[in-house]
Amino acid sequence: MKTKCFFIAMICLVSSGLFAQMDASKGTYWHPNPPNYKVKQALEVESLFYMFFTGGYHFGAGYRYGKFRVRVSVINGGDYDAEPA
Repeated sequence: MKTKCFFIAMICLVSSGLFAQMDASKGTYWHPNPPNYKVKQALEVESLFYMFFTGGYHFGAGYRYGKFRVRVSVINGGDYDAEPA
């Protein structure tokens, strides 16, 4: 009984994942549908929380107007050594 319920749950999860990945728009990389720049203005702010675990931080802010974009980003990796010798 447990095995049967497990397989039914797995089939439901897999099928819902497949339907979630179906894309109704037929745009391409160079001509996306809907266009990426449909929004005239946007303010973008981001932060990478997991860098706090190593004592670092990352903060980025940007402003977009049409296809023009300005972005400022400050990154401090903290104690993490990505390239050990």
